[in-house]
Amino acid sequence: MEVLQDTTPEWAQAHSDVPAKDIIRITREIAAKAPHALVMPGHRATFNKDEINMRRMIFTFNALLGNIEREGGMYQKKAAAKYNKLAGIDVAPELAKPTVKGMPKITAKRVDATAPQFKYINKGGGIVQSIIDSTLHGVPYQTKAWIMSRHNPFQTVSCRPDLEKNSPKTRLNCQL
Repeated sequence: MEVLQDTTPEWAQAHSDVPAKDIIRITREIAAKAPHALVMPGHRATFNKDEINMRRMIFTFNALLGNIEREGGMYQKKAAAKYNKLAGIDVAPELAKPTVKGMPKITAKRVDATAPQFKYINKGGGIVQSIIDSTLHGVPYQTKAWIMSRHNPFQTVSCRPDLEKNSPKTRLNCQL
């Protein structure tokens, strides 16, 4: 990849506190365990234009390690039937859609996807800034608690001053 051509261990050393010799040593240790070594892509690491290059680098490492769709490597999201077909045996159970009798249909607006400026965001995902606005201003209604998984808005959102004002207004802030 052209964008990565000049990113040598020496270049990385100049941009971090990791010596080039350690980068080379760690790279060789990982390569020695291929194809059962994995560079974990994680959830989200950054919210800037360079994230795409970080993701490309991670998937390039994994492709070079030969670990894509292999035991001990990295599997892409697929239905259980696809994994079972790849394995040749039933290794992944089909999950039933959970249902609860008498559960009322949710009619409230989602607080994380209501602001008009976010109309192009995937409706299934939501956006943290809208939750902050709901907690601070009660629009579309007051949010009184947050339970978050795999997310730390203090490290990732761009409106930290609003987030700091928001924390005392909630009765519960929980990260799992």
